[in-house]
Amino acid sequence: MLEPLGEDRTRLLVRGRTGGDPRRWVARMFGQLIEFPHFVMERKMLLGVKERAERRR
Repeated sequence: MLEPLGEDRTRLLVRGRTGGDPRRWVARMFGQLIEFPHFVMERKMLLGVKERAERRR
């Protein structure tokens, strides 16, 4: 989602959702296992988006 912040600025909002029953230990363990690598991957992807957007100015 893009949120306008003025005439020449925009904020990109990223949301995520997971499935599974959080009461089950397997679902909780999988979520914990995947959380950090997902953060690293998503951050790198968003920094690439930022770089390309700023290059177009």
